[in-house]
Amino acid sequence: MASDSRLVVSVVIENCKAVFEGLKSLVDVGGGIGIVAKVIADAFLEMNCIIFYLPHKKCKEEIPSKEKGGKVIIIEMVLMDRNLEKEDDKSYETQLFFDMLMMVHVSGKERNQQDLTKLFSSADFSDYNIIPMLGLRSIIEVFP
Repeated sequence: MASDSRLVVSVVIENCKAVFEGLKSLVDVGGGIGIVAKVIADAFLEMNCIIFYLPHKKCKEEIPSKEKGGKVIIIEMVLMDRNLEKEDDKSYETQLFFDMLMMVHVSGKERNQQDLTKLFSSADFSDYNIIPMLGLRSIIEVFP
């Protein structure tokens, strides 16, 4: 993850700056060595960036309401539905390959939009927005 974090977040800031504009603080959950938070802090000097790398942190309680600008920002691959998307077969195959890697290496899986809907709803978030960008990755805004 750390190997391409600087490139990914640089492209995100360049192409989707509006996602971060107006935010006063950002918590990078699972931020590792802090590359993503550092790049964002350098781009938005007025933003307070914090890194949490502990699995038991519960940040949702601290997120301001949607009306006050609160949101969760996720940069992640969203598996596309091959029947609905007009993407090429190579993109679809690459997504399936990453899904298999997640299953083998960390006993996880990549998620599609239906999985995300269920996840965010069960965590009591009110809404979300998926912004496709950077090849297979998307920015996902999740609102309290």
